[in-house]
This record gives sequence, structure tokens and C-alpha cells, in this order.
Amino acid sequence: GVNNSFVAGGIFAQARNALLDPANFGPGGVVPRGVQPRSGLTTVTTENLTGVDVFVLNPISPELSDTEVGVLEQFVQEGGVLLEVRNVFSNRPLLLGTFPGPFVGDGTADLTPAGRDSPLAQGPFGVVGSPLATGANGAYATTGFATVIARNDLGPNVLLLQPAPGFSGTGRAVLIGDEEIFASGFVTGGSNHFAANRTFFLNTFAFAAGAPGFRPSSPVPGVAVAYQASSGDFSRLVRNSDGTFTRTLKDGTKIHFNAQG
Repeated sequence: GVNNSFVAGGIFAQARNALLDPANFGPGGVVPRGVQPRSGLTTVTTENLTGVDVFVLNPISPELSDTEVGVLEQFVQEGGVLLEVRNVFSNRPLLLGTFPGPFVGDGTADLTPAGRDSPLAQGPFGVVGSPLATGANGAYATTGFATVIARNDLGPNVLLLQPAPGFSGTGRAVLIGDEEIFASGFVTGGSNHFAANRTFFLNTFAFAAGAPGFRPSSPVPGVAVAYQASSGDFSRLVRNSDGTFTRTLKDGTKIHFNAQG
């Protein structure tokens, strides 16, 4: 089988090495913050993500549960950075107001005008040209409050969410509907796109380094805290005064979570 782990898998070895190079990230580096990989996470919970700055969501099985979606949305709302790097298929749930669209064999993603002006294309590691090299990839049918950074032949496939009107959170998200865009270890050489996208990758993590990280706050005793949903998500998430959570769906169904998500 293929090890898709961003932290340990061979597919992302070159990308991982670039992150761990102190000339890129570390004291005296282009970005003066070091990177410390963390592995062993099998379930997305508030407790597991506390203290995490960036969570990389790459190919997984099984798909995210409703509970895990709620935790990831809280993660971004409260300072964390979500980087989704995977082919988005129809079973991928609504996340941060984004939902999967059609899948296409297109091998490139064209930067939009907003994408060319974004910190992902113009960052401390250089300027990114268009198009980006990709494998077969998925588009997003809905984009919520995110900015469309790049598009394939069928729609948006690179999205950027950051604090702005409409999104009141303190975290960030970069959602990419392709698992090969930063890969270097696939069997077929044509799928090894990290070298072509190296500047885009490093700028993406430089952008992520500006977020505060996930440090969930505890609600004031006796006070419930409600979170604003992303565009297209009609549910309501409330952190109750005892630290538990209640998510109310559009049809009135209530889902209860403990303090760990």
C-alpha cells in the first residue's frame, strides 16, 4: 500500500524535508519559526488538537465524521490552520462552508486574479507562476467565505479562508482538491509535482505561520458560546456553559458532544 501520511509517508518526503530545513523555517530562516511534526492522531478531537498550529488533512479512510467536522471548524474558528490536500470526492462532508463538486482529469490549476495577489502566490519564498501542476483533482461546488485561489476546468480547486468580513474566526484554511500537488513519492514520475510547486508550498506554510494556533478558550461559567456557521452551513454550534457542545441542524435535530468533541 501507499503511505499517505504527511508526517511519515514517502509521498510527501520532499515537502516535509523543505519544512524541516532551518534555512526555510527556524531561527535565522526565511520564516523565523521552526516546525515540529506530530503523528499518531487517529481521531480528530478538541483534546488532540489543543496546542496544534497546523493540521494537514490528506487522504483518509474512513471519511470525517460529523463530530470531527465540528472539531475542525472550531479549530479554525479559534486560531488553528487547516490545510486540506486530497482529492475531494462526493462523500467528503460539508466543511467550512465548502462542499465537493465534480472530479476531473485536468493536470493543471490556473491562478485567479485574487490568487495571483494572495500571500500563497506572493510570499517570502517568491512569486508563483500560473498554472499550478496537479494530478487528477476535484473541484469545490461551494466555497463559503473562502477566496478562490485557483481553478481547474470544472471549477474552483484551491481555496483560501482567512479572517475577513463574513468569517469571524482567528484561524485560517487552505483547501486544495488534489493530493498530488505537493507530492514527490508517487510511483509515476508524472505525479511528482512538489518540485514544480515548491514555492507555492513554502508560501502556504509561511502564511500558516502567521496564525495564532489552536488554544481553545473555556467559556465563562454559566455562559454559552455560539459559533457563526460558514456560508451554506445552516447548522448552529453552541459551546455550553459546562464545556460540552450542541450542534443544531436545519431540521431541528440536535447532536450533543462532550468537552473533547
